[in-house]
Amino acid sequence: MKKYKVTVDGVEYLVQVTVDEAGIYTAKLGEKEVKVRLEEIIDLKKRKTQPTTISSTEPTTQKKIPSDIEAGAGGVLLRAPMPGNVVKIIAQEDSTVKQGEPVIILEAMKMNNEIPSPVSGTIKEIKVKEGETIDSEDIIAIIEEEPE
Repeated sequence: MKKYKVTVDGVEYLVQVTVDEAGIYTAKLGEKEVKVRLEEIIDLKKRKTQPTTISSTEPTTQKKIPSDIEAGAGGVLLRAPMPGNVVKIIAQEDSTVKQGEPVIILEAMKMNNEIPSPVSGTIKEIKVKEGETIDSEDIIAIIEEEPE
């Protein structure tokens, strides 16, 4: 068991985390308990594993959520990795983004998650609006990948 000090909205909490043989993490705060399974995300273009990083040192609840690369007509499709509410659209149509730069901020389970571009390129179309509720696998944007 490991103990972590987590600060949310200026309030400090002591969280106990354990992991079982199946790789299931259990986070306990007082009587509340949450079970989480973390998986590594595989970049289909590069065929290598990207490490999953969760930082507990930042005072915000914002984190980057990796996305899979899927080519579609007109570019790479950026899909929502989870259901949630679109809090902010960061990248605008016809703007350029680097791989890993955030495109939108998606609120899910009371956490703001940066959804990054899976490739470097130009945003051809944003398919969501701020305030909109989206489902997992909904198309967020279409990105024209820059040639290597």
